[in-house]
Amino acid sequence: MLDLQAKITEAKKLFTGNSIANAITRDYFNLYYVDLTDDFFIEIKTNDDSKKVAFITYGFDFFENSKKNMSLIMEQEDFDSFFSKFNKEIITKAIKGDRPYIANYFYHISDVKHFACVKIVKLFPDDDTKIIIATANMDYQLKLQE
Repeated sequence: MLDLQAKITEAKKLFTGNSIANAITRDYFNLYYVDLTDDFFIEIKTNDDSKKVAFITYGFDFFENSKKNMSLIMEQEDFDSFFSKFNKEIITKAIKGDRPYIANYFYHISDVKHFACVKIVKLFPDDDTKIIIATANMDYQLKLQE
């Protein structure tokens, strides 16, 4: 396993100065690069002022961290339903070939219920171990379509 600094450097090389990464981060409120070989992750966002890619959080154990964070904003029923489908084993099987993994969920912020969609794709067509996880606010997306 590479050390943490090497993992961060590797991820930054993939996204820094990349106009595709800049465009994608503007459409999603959460965007993660995850290496499934060791569950290393890095959260990627666009800096509001400079519009450049920023690396917010990083670490290992992506799926455990997700459960911990989502438990704070999801009702138990939604949490149980979502995480019965959102785990490493299911996602690894789903992304084989060229298929994305897509799941919807509800979460609460300031007592307001929101609808979100998470989409997971392989970063490279021939590598099933490096993925991008993008979460879109579906309430916002639906308003744009009206």
